[in-house]
Amino acid sequence: MTLLGRPLAALAVCAALLLSAGTALGAAGDPTIIVPINDAEAGGTYNLEFKRVYAGATPTGTPVYIYVPSGWTSGQVAGIAGIDPQFDPIPGDAFTPCATRPDSDYVITQTQINTLGDLLARQIVGVNEAHFGPIGLANASDPN
Repeated sequence: MTLLGRPLAALAVCAALLLSAGTALGAAGDPTIIVPINDAEAGGTYNLEFKRVYAGATPTGTPVYIYVPSGWTSGQVAGIAGIDPQFDPIPGDAFTPCATRPDSDYVITQTQINTLGDLLARQIVGVNEAHFGPIGLANASDPN
């Protein structure tokens, strides 16, 4: 695996959840946002709070933010809802956490976050904007 490896994949999953979950409480750039996580396997939806851990901008001024589940500190996995493979949002249901995966597969460090954020700001967002046009609001009538 590369320098970013599996932890970056976990971070990307968090980003995908943010993009696919219902309506978030908060707006991009806020210090914290609450995202409803739809988990059909666990039997419903639960809210998960995320904190902003990276704030940057592209050379053209497009803001770039990275959020991780609240409670996270660099390198910590155990006990962090949304990162800990043993997290069970509804204990006692049929959902079984990832008992066979070590915590080390889910570690995210601030260095990895900064690397990803800088790549997004310097290169990835610019390439996407060049191909698809400027990034705008998902719903132009709703600034949140």
